[in-house]
Parts: sequence; structure tokens; C-alpha cells
Amino acid sequence: MVFFGGWNRRKKEAVVDQTVDIPQAHGALPTLDPIPYDDGTKEVELKSGKSSGLQFSDDSLSVEIEQPKDGFFCSVKVLGKIPLPPKEVFDILTNPDNKRVFRSIKRVNYRKVLKDNGHGKKTIEVEHVGRWRFGPIRSEFVVRMNVFQDRNRGKIKFKLLKSSLMKDFSGEWTIEPYDKDSLDELVKYPGKKWGPMHHFSKAVHRFEESLWHTRTDSLVQLRQSVQPRLLPPPPLDRVLKQITLAQVRTIMQDLLDETHRANDAAMKNTRNQEDKKPLKGVVDILSFCRNIHTP
Repeated sequence: MVFFGGWNRRKKEAVVDQTVDIPQAHGALPTLDPIPYDDGTKEVELKSGKSSGLQFSDDSLSVEIEQPKDGFFCSVKVLGKIPLPPKEVFDILTNPDNKRVFRSIKRVNYRKVLKDNGHGKKTIEVEHVGRWRFGPIRSEFVVRMNVFQDRNRGKIKFKLLKSSLMKDFSGEWTIEPYDKDSLDELVKYPGKKWGPMHHFSKAVHRFEESLWHTRTDSLVQLRQSVQPRLLPPPPLDRVLKQITLAQVRTIMQDLLDETHRANDAAMKNTRNQEDKKPLKGVVDILSFCRNIHTP
């Protein structure tokens, strides 16, 4: 399972005085390309009567770190478009060896499957050693969590059991096909209670995609609550929000890099298979020649 502690390999941008939202119209969302964080991106300081926080947005990713005045130290909300089908994204996030993909994981100390129904649902207890970096400061921390996986629904929930640094650390990944139904649910009308007609229409669309073996992109959402054992006083609380924002962006960049590697491997495999197939025209000519009988 992936959590937010990670390495920040790029410099932070200056805070600008405007808010940026992920586009909402289905047709207007741009395609996903890796964009340098120091080119065309915006980091925004958010303030309201009930909370404060930071927000980052580019063409493929929206991250919001909010600090409520009551309750958790901060809540994390991430939306991203990933150019890989949902089940393949799910498999990357839940791979027992995903420390090779995500720099936030130094090693896995312990992993045990507690439940497995054989149909995509699992409950796993896992202990990670996480690492993070902010400028010259580096640190590690240990978290043990229960992870609840549902591959068919594209859900990964995690809940803290024990940690050397965190008091609370819980959240959920949601991986959906990148289509109008998912955009309506997660982007355009988040939190809305949908009726049976919407769920029926969504089921029909998913069935049609499975019939045609459509290879769709994914809309990925992460919602997470974070609370250290020791709450930092101002202005250190702002520094920790910046660290959290940087680590979440790093995780999403690692996920994006892995999807590009997977897509490149799939394209190479497809080309190799096509190269091994004889050309239809050549086969037809050879077959014709064999059927010619000399008088």
C-alpha cells in the first residue's frame, strides 16, 4: 500500500494568489502528459473561516491539503488522470513489491493476508518503513496498517494500527474508468447521492466497455486524513502541509512514470506479436501458387 511520505525531487514553486480547480467538463479535460513542476504549475494558499491549506493543480493532477481548525491536522484530496486501465492501476498500488515503484517506501517489514475471498477482496496487515525529504531535511517513520482491497470496485481503504510518528493515518484510493460517469461522481458533483437510474446507466456503460474490450484511462482519487502524534505550532504547521503536498505529488509522479513504462512494454509486446504474423497477402499468394496445376 502507498502512503504519502516520499522524496521530493523537484524544487517548490512560489505561492500565487489565486485558486485553480481541475476542469469539470468531460470533453475539456486535457490529455495526460508529464509536465515539469516548475513549468506552468500553480500552488495556492487556501484560507477560510473553518480551515486553511494548500492546493496544487496542473493539466493532469489536482491536490488539496486542508487543515481544519477542529479535528485532524490535515486532510488530503487528490484527483488524477492516469493513462492505464483501472485494474492495472489497482495492481500497481497493491503490488507487494511496489517499493520498487514508489520512493516513499524504503522497505516492507511485515505483510500478512488476513482474509481473501478469492474474488478480488482482501484484508491485509502490512508494516512499511516510509521516508520523506524536504530540502536538506530527511527522515524515516514506521506505519502498520490494515488495508482493505476490493479489485472489482476499484477501492483500497487503509487504517492505521500503529506508528512511530502518526496518531491517525487513514484514507481511501478510488480507481474508476475515465468517463463521464466517474467525472460526474468524483469531480463535477462530489458527495452527491445518486439514484438507481444513474447506477443502471453506469453499469450499462461498463458492460459495453467490457464487450468491446475498450482500453480506458483511469480517474484516480485519494482521500486521506493525517495527524501526527505531536501537533506542530505555527508556523511549523505550514511547513508540514508543504511537506505533505510535496510527497503526494511525488507519489502521483511515481505512479505516472510506472504507467508509462507499462504502456511502453505493452506496445513493444504488441509490435513483436504483429511481426511474427505472416502477411495476409503473402499467404494468399503462396496458397494460390500451391493450387496451380501445370497441364
